[in-house]
Amino acid sequence: GGYDLIPTTPGLTFDTADFTDVRLVDTPVKVNTTAAGTPASLVETDLIAVTLPARTLNFNGQALRIRAWGTTAANANLKTARLYFGAALLVTTGALAANARDWVLEALVVRIGDATQDAIAEGNFNGALVAADFTTPNQTLTAAVVAKVTGENGTAAANDLVAEGLIVTEA
Repeated sequence: GGYDLIPTTPGLTFDTADFTDVRLVDTPVKVNTTAAGTPASLVETDLIAVTLPARTLNFNGQALRIRAWGTTAANANLKTARLYFGAALLVTTGALAANARDWVLEALVVRIGDATQDAIAEGNFNGALVAADFTTPNQTLTAAVVAKVTGENGTAAANDLVAEGLIVTEA
């Protein structure tokens, strides 16, 4: 990934002959830690999202790592979590009766061209691995792209599935 050069002392300027006051910082592209749960419905619902600016992936071969995490309610209701890059579904947990469990979904999205990407995604849900899934999202990167998690209940109960966070970093 890329790095930002940040002086460790305020007021310093960057001197290419002296690197003693410079550190490398790998910062997230976007992060959202505002928790959101499913409503008391059976409809797939957006839970948490980040909007990536146009050209976040500006060169072929650049990649993003997307990581989302959350919890499930303490009941035997079926719950489904899905991770998207733009309109493209990267990975789904399928409907599982996760009872008071933590979960995580992760994806790696690699730019092939302005409107073509390769992605591989996987996760852990209900204490079991979510099988790796290769997709080609093919989102237009010259425009903003939304990375998001959705949730869907098998029983109309609020907060059966809660997304606690979503972070996108350069890979």
